Amino acid sequence: MRKGVQRGRREQITHTLPPGLLERIDVQAQGRGMTRAGFINYAISRALDELQQ
Repeated sequence: MRKGVQRGRREQITHTLPPGLLERIDVQAQGRGMTRAGFINYAISRALDELQQ
């Protein structure tokens, strides 16, 4: 199921977040020296890895 816009080897999507979640993401990203997008990709990848175990 592909609905995103492909940009190079990645696909761009639009996603709506619950109130406060973006702020939590930004705090975690900043604490790790990561960009918001980089942290979101990292967190999703980790969550999916944990679900597959």
